[in-house]
Amino acid sequence: MKWALYMASKGFRVFPLAENGNKPIGEGWPELASSDPDVIAAWWDTGYEVRLKGEKPRLRVLSDQNNYAVLTDEMIVLDVDVKDGRSGRETFDSYNPNLETFTVRTPSGGTHHYYSSWGLSYANSQGNAKH
Repeated sequence: MKWALYMASKGFRVFPLAENGNKPIGEGWPELASSDPDVIAAWWDTGYEVRLKGEKPRLRVLSDQNNYAVLTDEMIVLDVDVKDGRSGRETFDSYNPNLETFTVRTPSGGTHHYYSSWGLSYANSQGNAKH
């Protein structure tokens, strides 16, 4: 929860992910995303209602095993991985970006670089950068 609150303090809207996973919990996560510290703290302290397809609503309280994600609907985020035998750092550096931006280190040792999309919309892509 600490890092979710930190990102919210920087103006990012965050939302919870499944335990030990990287998938949003339930449906409606873009609307669920919040930068309100009281809302975020309540997810971990008292829970919130989860609605999954075909299920009745149920209260879900998050544990320390729940990660969070950042809603990036008006951003471009470069996810530079350094895992599974890949060195995204070398590829990223080869482009010589030299653009200062908000950057966070990921648990695997990679980085996420957050840039404004200047109101433009881009599709998600993965593994498309070539070294």
